[in-house]
Amino acid sequence: MGSYLSLVRLPIGVAVDLLTGRCSITDVKRTHPERINGRSRSYELWMEEQPEQDPYRLYFDRRYVEALDALTGNVHSRFAREFGDNEPNDPCFWMVYGARLVGWHVMNEPALSYGYVFPLRYSLSEDIAAINDQLASMTEEQLRDRIEQVLKTESDRYASEHRRTWMWETVAVKLLPALRQFYSTTKREKEIVVYWLG
Repeated sequence: MGSYLSLVRLPIGVAVDLLTGRCSITDVKRTHPERINGRSRSYELWMEEQPEQDPYRLYFDRRYVEALDALTGNVHSRFAREFGDNEPNDPCFWMVYGARLVGWHVMNEPALSYGYVFPLRYSLSEDIAAINDQLASMTEEQLRDRIEQVLKTESDRYASEHRRTWMWETVAVKLLPALRQFYSTTKREKEIVVYWLG
């Protein structure tokens, strides 16, 4: 089983209720279905062309760590295992995982004898501003340099020619425009982003 990452733009009140446990993701799906699972306003980053209408949800599928690797130029562990006492103070990191940690939740897999532990994270307006500043200063050439740096590692993640080609032809082309669209809209609408990993 793998995990999937969605970045969801939410109005402040809805986000606070979700993050504090006053409502569940099921409640948000019921009251604001367009935000969580509305196909017309969801952007499946690696599988679709960039939408003209600003999406409420940016969906990374299982390829969120590759996006983080490309943005930072470093290979990161799966399931955010590098989190802990040392929270990264890096807007490139925040673009994928969020700037702030609420806590951890366990997703149990019935077919297995263990559960996956995932962080529940979010970004506030000042974090969104820092992310937008970073995105404004980052060029496609810098992103390609960081991808090249990642591909030179000894990581098994990038051993196959298929994965390497995908990084060059998909991630290098689609990542920055998608993040710029998503986060600039979030800033303009004065919303919060919740990072839903599960």
